[in-house]
Amino acid sequence: MKIAFIHLSDLHIDSRKDYDKLDFQSKLQFLNNDVFKDVDAYNLILTGDLVGKASHENYSLVTKILNSIKKEIQDKYNKKIQVIAVPGNHDMKYATDEIVSKSDTVNKIDYDIELKYELDRLNDYRNFCNANFIPYVELVKNHVVNYSNDFSIEYILMNSAVFTRFKHTDYGKHYLPPEELHKIGKPTVADVKIGLIHHTLPWFEPESKMALTNLIRDNVQILFLGHEHDFCISQNTVDENDFEITNVNGGALYERNCSQSFFNICVLDSKKSIFTIYKANGILGKTPYKISEISSTPVNLSKGNKKFKLNKEVEHELFYITDKRDMDTFYVFPDLKYQIKEDDKYVDKEMNNLDDFLKTIDDKKIIEINGKNHIGKTSLVRKLFSFYYRHTLELPLILDVLDYQGKYEKWEKDAFEYYYDKEKYIEFNNLDSSEKVLFIDNFHLLKKEKTVCSFIHHCLTKYSKIILVQNKKQNEGFGEEINSLLEDDAERIKFDFLNLKPKKRKKLIYQVCCSDKFYASTNDINSDVNEIESFLRAQPSFIKYDPNLVMRLTSMYINSSDQSKINVFHDVFVGSLSEAIKNGFDDDSPLGEILIAKVAYKIYKKKEYPFKRSIIEEVIDEYVEEYGGKLDYDEIYNNIIKTGIIKKTVDNKLIFESNNHLSYFIAKEIQRKRSEDGDNTDHDMLVNDVSNGINGDILLYLSLVENSIELGKIIVKKSKENLNDVIEITLNDLYKTSGKYSLKAIENEETKEKRYKKEEKKNEKEEEKEYFELEKVNFFDSDKRTEEEKKREDAATYLELNCKLFSSFYRRIKKDFKREIVQELYSQSNKFLYLIIVPFVNDFPKLQQNFVDFFSKTEEVKEQKLSEDDLKNIFEKFFITLEYNTILQIYNLTSIFSVCRQNVDELIGYDCSSNDLSKILNLLFIQRKNNKSLFYDCLKKEYHSAKSIVIKNLIINIFNHYIITNRIFGPEEQSVASVLNIEKSMQSIKHEIYKTKEIIED
Repeated sequence: MKIAFIHLSDLHIDSRKDYDKLDFQSKLQFLNNDVFKDVDAYNLILTGDLVGKASHENYSLVTKILNSIKKEIQDKYNKKIQVIAVPGNHDMKYATDEIVSKSDTVNKIDYDIELKYELDRLNDYRNFCNANFIPYVELVKNHVVNYSNDFSIEYILMNSAVFTRFKHTDYGKHYLPPEELHKIGKPTVADVKIGLIHHTLPWFEPESKMALTNLIRDNVQILFLGHEHDFCISQNTVDENDFEITNVNGGALYERNCSQSFFNICVLDSKKSIFTIYKANGILGKTPYKISEISSTPVNLSKGNKKFKLNKEVEHELFYITDKRDMDTFYVFPDLKYQIKEDDKYVDKEMNNLDDFLKTIDDKKIIEINGKNHIGKTSLVRKLFSFYYRHTLELPLILDVLDYQGKYEKWEKDAFEYYYDKEKYIEFNNLDSSEKVLFIDNFHLLKKEKTVCSFIHHCLTKYSKIILVQNKKQNEGFGEEINSLLEDDAERIKFDFLNLKPKKRKKLIYQVCCSDKFYASTNDINSDVNEIESFLRAQPSFIKYDPNLVMRLTSMYINSSDQSKINVFHDVFVGSLSEAIKNGFDDDSPLGEILIAKVAYKIYKKKEYPFKRSIIEEVIDEYVEEYGGKLDYDEIYNNIIKTGIIKKTVDNKLIFESNNHLSYFIAKEIQRKRSEDGDNTDHDMLVNDVSNGINGDILLYLSLVENSIELGKIIVKKSKENLNDVIEITLNDLYKTSGKYSLKAIENEETKEKRYKKEEKKNEKEEEKEYFELEKVNFFDSDKRTEEEKKREDAATYLELNCKLFSSFYRRIKKDFKREIVQELYSQSNKFLYLIIVPFVNDFPKLQQNFVDFFSKTEEVKEQKLSEDDLKNIFEKFFITLEYNTILQIYNLTSIFSVCRQNVDELIGYDCSSNDLSKILNLLFIQRKNNKSLFYDCLKKEYHSAKSIVIKNLIINIFNHYIITNRIFGPEEQSVASVLNIEKSMQSIKHEIYKTKEIIED
């Protein structure tokens, strides 16, 4: 099938004189060109600026042009033509005086408030669309056109006209809401996605530009643009024979200051998957258009796989993330290792991105992927399934061995009917092998089957490639039987998952939890908890098994007071642990849960961690003595290890998968003792000494497993009592504890180069050992703490615990109590800052001199010939960094766990006059409003009023962190820098912004 697109852009019809000068109707002979030979369907694509000024009269003249084209197509080819359009900046209606005033206030755009007002300016354009049966786009619209039973196109219409300002003051300021942008990534059953937008992407503000770039790149094959008045074709190349997206800018059909007239004609040949672009250029007047071919490129028409539509449940499960979120936010392609032959030797290679992986397996028939349990293998299968379904001609199918019932033919049929339309199985069976890809997940569970080789042999005739995913076992690969299936060694390849190293794991978790930009906007949040559960379950295990992450993610997605909805913490975190227990105790899961809980409780009481196998054996003996029966030590031990909840360290000791698991199972045992034995001793001790070691976490999980708001209220009450009489801690007390920590941090500071070299030398086992060390449990004894230490640790523990509780029970807390909790969080945040930082701020000169006196005597300082001023500068730099990071952590904790932006915004209205540090915290909350002008004004105001050099430096840190994180530095930022007296250091800041951008792009 051949489909023609006549692409007109920037008509700028502003008067009858413009219409007559263009004289488009007299030049319709271009439709006689051979370009239109054998074309089956016609489209007129309009990419904005149809008029010079929006008015009914001007649009009437544009309608005459459209009607002349429609009539000519009907007369010559007896076919109708589809008209698809988006508006441009000149299609917005402005009064003359508004053009000036709007240009003056361009830097003060409040997108949310002005959006409705902006859309009202398109009334004339909207009437034009309705009158001519053109689909009208308010912001982003998905418009599907079925050209035949076998071919359809989904047009993505994007309205870039809103927030237009003239005299080019709107460059980099245009905006589309995130909930609208995500429509671009909505799954489609159409054969191709074609985008229309007037402005090129640099005209958008940074976050919209980044989102548009990614979404268009990943979802659209062809993009029609306007605005630049320059005929331009560009292609993003995947490889030398394939193009991911083709951008077509048609130039200007009519421009008052230019005699040239440009547009383009494109033809899409669906059978050959070829997209050809022709340029039509001429001179205004009677001269006919000259048409010449510009380019002819292949285009992938398979996004959507229309012949085999996914079942709704599967479509939702696989594409919920890409519809509402970006899956790559939560799933990083794993580091894989494979071998290639070089100079008759096999050499290990590493791979860490999807594109390289797909190129490597392109000509392979069998691909094996090995990895440890709970490392994200199934997430990788979903990712690959998504890719093949949406971006290739090959249809993917996943066979999970966990669903296997003993008959291979039934297994395949059942799997197909789970993913696709049941009635299509025969058609699927008849597809050529080149059109199908097979995944077999949990393949290791099939290896003992006698018929597995014959089944794989049969699959090799039916599928272009088979991807086997399995748990890694020592010295096991395909086995001789599987290897013998392929004569050519080049047709198979084996990959091994590399461990997600602590640094990478921490970075991913930070990205997921600690930055607003990784969350959907408030308008995106869907309160259907079943969707949230599905979304969270789709994540890699190191996210879904971590209750802190589950709660943080959940808190951003739930904003409902409906108590009948399921408990997401229970269904995701606890459900995941239940599944893990079944892996080891399939026949008796309750036994496995009880034994693991008793092991955790015994560790808690003995304060022994990591622990020895003898702990498990003691628990088995106690269980048998209490309940009777007989349990085998080795069998129980092996079953516990199989769950993955408890695992061996590199030195053959035992630890829990994480401290979260340990705390949760301790809570489960305390809950059992309360319910079965009526023993409240441990519960009462936790409430009375919540900040002792891991007590706070245990109490949190106890409140969650008991689903008890009342227990949460007890904690809030206890925290108030704890902080009521707290006064400022003396400098001497802090100097003994936190003071030493600060100096120690400075003393151990090394250059980045030295630290980098040390990290490079670490092997995988050392990094794993380092991770285990980080996970050591804090079992400290409260009796060994000074009163000052208790106050400080209580303040920190209660603040974090209240934030977590508020997040966990947010949906069921009454409105008045929600407000009370928010105020309490604010109060405790300030109290904590006051306890920890104020003494340092007040006694900064004294601390600085202590530091100088101490280090001036060291050999290293003498060798480097550091002066007293050098040492003072070093101290100031690291001191400010330490204190700023403390404030930032408190802000992140309070703001993330405060659940929704409205509550955080409320914090700004509370009294922040108690101390200067409260104002610093308040600046961070103001920053979260995304009102840059307000934020900058407050920065300058607080800097002027601050008397302490420490406070001034903290304000500078906030500003530097903000512009580096957002990668912006323009006139507004220069103005703030001038007020903060840091103009001279701006060159290094610009360098830091550039460097940060490079890191993010890498």
